[in-house]
Amino acid sequence: MASQQIGSWLSAVGLGRYVENFKGLSENQFLALLMSDYPQFGVTEFEDKQKLFRLLKNLHAEQQLAQRKPSAGGKAAPAGLDLDPGLLDLDAHDGDLLAHACGPALQLSPMGNDKPRAPTPPQAQPAQQPVAQQVQAGAQEEQQPEPQKIRVVVRKRPINKKERDRGDEDIVECYMGRSCIIVNEPKVKVDLTKYVEKHQFNFDDALDETVTNEEVYRTTVQPLVHTLL
Repeated sequence: MASQQIGSWLSAVGLGRYVENFKGLSENQFLALLMSDYPQFGVTEFEDKQKLFRLLKNLHAEQQLAQRKPSAGGKAAPAGLDLDPGLLDLDAHDGDLLAHACGPALQLSPMGNDKPRAPTPPQAQPAQQPVAQQVQAGAQEEQQPEPQKIRVVVRKRPINKKERDRGDEDIVECYMGRSCIIVNEPKVKVDLTKYVEKHQFNFDDALDETVTNEEVYRTTVQPLVHTLL
C-alpha cells in the first residue's frame, strides 16, 4: 500500500486510480521519479504523465520554499520593515518624524525662514474600497498571472550509434521533476586518481531523451502560442 501522503498527492491532481501502483515507494523515492519511470507504474497516457510531471515539479518547489523559511526559534520580520535593525526607513515614517518634531499646528520652512507658515489645508482623500472588495480583487489578480513570454528549456538527446561504437559514456543526467541537468565531468587529480566533478544547470523545463516531439510541443511551446498573437 502506498503511503497516505503519496495517495493524497495523487488524488489531489486527479491521479487517485494509480495509488496502488506506487505501493512500496517511500516519499523520497516518489519525488525522485523520472518521466521514463512513469510507464513502470501504469502511467502511460500523455495527460496523466503531464499531471504527474507537474505534481513532482510543484512538490520540489514547495520543498525548496520550506527550506528557505526561518527556523522555529527565529522571528520573521514584520511586513514592510528591513531585517537590518541598524537602518530606519525614513520614507515609511516621515509623517511620524515631522509630527514629533514640528507638532500638528506649525511647520518650519526648509529654507531657514523663522516665520511660521499656516498648515496646508487637508486635501480630499479618494474613497477607499471596502476590505472585502480589495481582497477579492487581489485574489482575481493572483488567479490570472501574466503568462511567461520567454522560457529556457533543455532537451537531452540519446547517444548515437557512432558514440556507442566508440565506447563513449553518457555523462548527462536529466531530472525533469527538478527542471535541471547534471553533467558528470571526468577528471584526474595530480596523483592520477580519477574522480567525477558534477555541474548542475537549472532551466524552466528539462526534458530527457524519452520525451516525444509532441510532448515537447505541448509542454514548452503550446502555452506560449497565445502570447504571440
